[in-house]
Amino acid sequence: MRSFYIIKIAVLLNCILARVSGFNAGHSSFNFLTARRDLFLHSFDTGHFSYTRAMASYLQQKFPGRLNITFGDSRNTVSRYFIASQLHAPLTCDIISVDGGHSKDKPLRDILNFAQVASLPHNVILIDDHNAPDVRKAWSFAIKSGIAQQHKLFNCRFGRNQIKQFAVGKIVQRRPNEDR
Repeated sequence: MRSFYIIKIAVLLNCILARVSGFNAGHSSFNFLTARRDLFLHSFDTGHFSYTRAMASYLQQKFPGRLNITFGDSRNTVSRYFIASQLHAPLTCDIISVDGGHSKDKPLRDILNFAQVASLPHNVILIDDHNAPDVRKAWSFAIKSGIAQQHKLFNCRFGRNQIKQFAVGKIVQRRPNEDR
């Protein structure tokens, strides 16, 4: 179900720049890249799984010039990448997918870092694994502090009895409201 929404969002919203935290085996990246031929994707991943780098290389060969990947902890690499990129040209993101670390401050740092470069007011943010406690807490903070608005929360059933949630929303401002 999530793959269907990734493709629909990319096609319907005429998005050409997507940023993803969490590449893993490249499933979401593949969906984004096949949704539109003019979409450029930058992904951030720790690269600690043995298959991650091989899959990234494979997708870069299949989609030349359309996929960049930065390896390392996204809490550091995302902000460094955007700071360095801003020196050359203003950089914004049409689609943001937060699907990286699911514990402690990782989801919140990803949301806050990506909010800095979201295409305002036209962007979509996907929050995967919303049912993970720290992911849910980070997304709730983003909403309550005025950074984001949630459009819909989806429940997807997979396996025998497992349910996975993802939220779809948008970034509405770059920094949290101080009075909330």
